Amino acid sequence: MVDALNQILIDFKSWCNQNRLTVHTGKTEAMLICKHAFVGPMRPVIFGNSYIYFTSKSTCLGVVIDHNLTWKPQIKMLHSKFGGKLKFLKSMTGLPTYVLEEIYYKGIVPSITYCIAVWGSCSLSSFNDLEHLHIKAAKLIHKLPSGTPDCDALKRAKWKPLSYIYKRRLASIMYQVHNDILLEQLTYFY
Repeated sequence: MVDALNQILIDFKSWCNQNRLTVHTGKTEAMLICKHAFVGPMRPVIFGNSYIYFTSKSTCLGVVIDHNLTWKPQIKMLHSKFGGKLKFLKSMTGLPTYVLEEIYYKGIVPSITYCIAVWGSCSLSSFNDLEHLHIKAAKLIHKLPSGTPDCDALKRAKWKPLSYIYKRRLASIMYQVHNDILLEQLTYFY
């Protein structure tokens, strides 16, 4: 497997040289994706004179991918990011509710739901961790008592759960696929 990869990298390096492109090997990683832990030494992956090191997780376009494809590191990162943004929002509770809601839905929700169609299939417990923070934001913005049951908080705030945003995004993608209105690059199969 590694021998085949190294041969591909030799060909790729040749192509890069012909097209005057440079690969930053310091930012290049390799990941062995598998369900079970790999036992044994792994032969080195080489690009030119540089070694490409193996990693167990990596970030690609803002989405954290681990070698088991579990989405746990992605949810952990989002949970931390979401919690920090809620602390910032809490410092602005003197603002009117409609302003806080606008800040939340235009500034915070898009950053939390970025690529939700990709990672939203994570475990229910992981998704519920984020949902709980969404409910906490509803209580904070609408100045609901902390004892308000979670199921009532979203109703009183007239908000949809994050799971609705996930399902809506998937439905939107499926609609675009069905009606052939996605970009050609996304729908064309070679």
